[in-house]
Amino acid sequence: MSSDYNLNDTTKQDSSFLLSEASHAYVEIGKKYEDVKSTAYTFLIIGCLGIVLLILLWIGILPISFSFFTQCMFTVVLGILFIFFLFVGIRSFREMKSLASAKNDEECTIIQIKQWFENNYSADAISNGMDTDDISLEQLYFLRSENINRLMKEAFPTLEENFLEYMTEKIYQMYFPD
Repeated sequence: MSSDYNLNDTTKQDSSFLLSEASHAYVEIGKKYEDVKSTAYTFLIIGCLGIVLLILLWIGILPISFSFFTQCMFTVVLGILFIFFLFVGIRSFREMKSLASAKNDEECTIIQIKQWFENNYSADAISNGMDTDDISLEQLYFLRSENINRLMKEAFPTLEENFLEYMTEKIYQMYFPD
């Protein structure tokens, strides 16, 4: 396979495009799920503890003395903050439920694509007869990745571009771990 792409022809505009594209890299739903889970528990616990502390302050169990006006302002401001924390925690728990099913779907899709690729292509087929002696490792990586990407686009045309890039990298690592 011949490629017209020359690694040395990268311009500043191309570099900025590549950097902006990298900022939209695919994040596994499992990682998103873990982030949302930690957010949910953290905000819910802090919100509950804060409200309990405010109640203990008003009951008089906490030995902190403020003027009545200061105690009211303190309670209002922190009460709003802790209620907001509770809201974020509850919303995160709801988001966790939707991410849980999406996580399972994503895992099935990844397994399906990997199995399909293993059943239909070998490392030699991905290299497509490239003479590895005449090509630098970087060029070889890009050519192989381009091949993997093209083959997946043909077989799975509905995949999102960032997920396709993610899977291209996973499959590349599967065939060429070094």
